Amino acid sequence: MNFEKKYGVKILKNVPTGFPSPSLPRIDIWAEIYSSAIGIAVVSYAVTMAMGQIFAKKYKYRLDSNQELLALGLVNVGSAFFPVFPTSCSLSRTLVNEKCGARSQLSGFIAALCILIVIMFIGPLLESLPSCVLAAIVLVVVEPLLRKCTDLPMLWRCSKADLFIWIGTATATLCTDIAPGVAVGISLVILNIAIQSQQATVKILGQVKDNDFRPIDMYDSATETSFRIIHFVGGPVSENCRSFEDVVMDATNIIRKTRSGSIDSQGYTDWTAIILDCTTWTRTDHMGIQAVDEVNKDLRKTQIFPLFVNLKASIRRQYCLAGILEQPDLDEAKLAKEEARILEEEARIQEERRKCSAFKVSMKKYKKRCVVDAMESGEDGNAHVEIKLCYDEKELDKAERDLFDAKKDLALWKKQLAQQNRSKDMVQPVRISQNQFYPSITDAMISANLLVKEQGHFFDIKQSKDGKF
Repeated sequence: MNFEKKYGVKILKNVPTGFPSPSLPRIDIWAEIYSSAIGIAVVSYAVTMAMGQIFAKKYKYRLDSNQELLALGLVNVGSAFFPVFPTSCSLSRTLVNEKCGARSQLSGFIAALCILIVIMFIGPLLESLPSCVLAAIVLVVVEPLLRKCTDLPMLWRCSKADLFIWIGTATATLCTDIAPGVAVGISLVILNIAIQSQQATVKILGQVKDNDFRPIDMYDSATETSFRIIHFVGGPVSENCRSFEDVVMDATNIIRKTRSGSIDSQGYTDWTAIILDCTTWTRTDHMGIQAVDEVNKDLRKTQIFPLFVNLKASIRRQYCLAGILEQPDLDEAKLAKEEARILEEEARIQEERRKCSAFKVSMKKYKKRCVVDAMESGEDGNAHVEIKLCYDEKELDKAERDLFDAKKDLALWKKQLAQQNRSKDMVQPVRISQNQFYPSITDAMISANLLVKEQGHFFDIKQSKDGKF
């Protein structure tokens, strides 16, 4: 019909047929295309995952991002030996496939078979097809995706940050290209995460029932307890450690600071406690550990015990490795007793090793004599002679390994004891003690009363000795 010459309509023109011949990739142009290749790889993976997540949500199946990345990588490695486009998810073909009722991976095989038939036989018949026909197909199948714009009012009501990310990414994609749009979207998401991590969420908890505690600003029935309970969401890390310190100090009404910025310990005579609910503390870092250490020191200077509730063992282990936890004093008598036990165990193992070696020698002689007697009597010379060993070598090996570990621990304890003796006359820094950790808020409140009374009693005695009363 000659649409192009008569009406100026663009047509497909040449549709190549047959398979291209394989060839080695051109290494000489890698330096020129690597920047574009990175952008294509990012866009390819982003489009594939986006389409996969849409249909995974619609048809209720799980999507493995690692598997998708591996599949794209393997296919693109194979296609690198042919003059073809990089492999990715086809937006139009995927939507057409879904509209046709495809539900399994067999549809991919059918689609590939159809493309194979077109490439091999039907290609020349499509050369006069107007390009607008393909555009119409794409518009029809993309129409459900365009309806996603109706979600914008919901985003405005629920999450304005997600709305701004959506608008920024869409604007960048429409004004430039897909690759810059994806880069802008990723940058906006990272910026949003950074801003949210610095905006700490803090709740003051009150008691609803005997063992139930809820935020005071959300529950009218929640009443504030005798010791303030602070729920700091996420835990102190480098992004919000400053906010953590300010929140705790504000909650305890500590505003006296010296010119150097440290807490002034004068003027505080009544001991009290503050409870930190660590249920949502999932991670920490160096600056977060320093913030917890500073808060503990500042509160202890003002006669306030910070009590940690539901702190995960992994974070507590990090505190211990960082040296902000108080270590129990080593007992020299216990150390000497352990050293004597190790020496006794070492002597026992050596004696059993000697007996075992002597028993082996006698066993070999006995077995040889039994074999000679059996051959002289005409019996089988290889007759089995079962002899039970008195000492199990495997048990001795295990005992030696345990002894080696015990020696290492003993050497470490001796080193710590030496450091402890050297530091007795030095001023010790205030560290977090073991009685500041509790499994529940109820346990912490019960112990807080005892700690406050006990510490107040010690404080009165100290004041009396100093002559201040």
